[in-house]
Amino acid sequence: MEGDKRISRITVLSFDVFGTLLDLEEDKSRPDAYRQLARWLGYHGILLDGDELRCRLEASIAQELQRSTEEHPDVEISSLLGGVLIALAPGSCSDIHALLAETALLLRTLTTQSLSVVPGAKEALEELGKHYRLGICSNTQRAYTIGELRMFGLLDFFEHIVFSSDVKVTKPNPKIFRVLLERFGVSADSVCHIGDNMGDDVEGASVAGMATILFERTPTAHPMTFGGAHSPTAIVTALEQLRVVLPRGE
Repeated sequence: MEGDKRISRITVLSFDVFGTLLDLEEDKSRPDAYRQLARWLGYHGILLDGDELRCRLEASIAQELQRSTEEHPDVEISSLLGGVLIALAPGSCSDIHALLAETALLLRTLTTQSLSVVPGAKEALEELGKHYRLGICSNTQRAYTIGELRMFGLLDFFEHIVFSSDVKVTKPNPKIFRVLLERFGVSADSVCHIGDNMGDDVEGASVAGMATILFERTPTAHPMTFGGAHSPTAIVTALEQLRVVLPRGE
């Protein structure tokens, strides 16, 4: 099969995060989250209204996305959050920027409903890391996802990590995958990207020239045809199956 030949050349594995390594449920528009965040900021001398904070931040994100000339743009949430805080409470804190990392993490915590590691993720990374260089290419924010990977003991498996917030574009824009290739210093045909989304992961990585593995935890009723321009090189329904689909690297 063509897919087998493509996978046989692989030296680097690229992983999506959410839906692939971690499971996340969140409600970004939860009003009480911003009220609690505003109360916490008050202890640091930054006095503002939580509802206004939410509206200003959402407007700032929308404006930044609209200004972008990229296809599938993204923002860096910490910098936008800092701009909103300074606009709403100028001079109320001597060093707002020192609080930004904690503020972003608290906002993430307040809007998160559940966060857990995907079954078999750590075991799969431990085994695959013996044979391949491992990286991450994911649509998310560095401000909190680094901490979430660390929380579940996954961070140290990865040599290079590229988030959409780093490059201001999201998958399936192939630019994010090309940045990962530059970080590793390898050609696209040396990399296999693994993710749970046909559009973001399979199509985006395929356009960038990579082999792809679709992590389909709930198989669809219609089997996928291999060999098309944007079809996955392989499909797995559990992460432990990667050990079977992928040959052992040197």
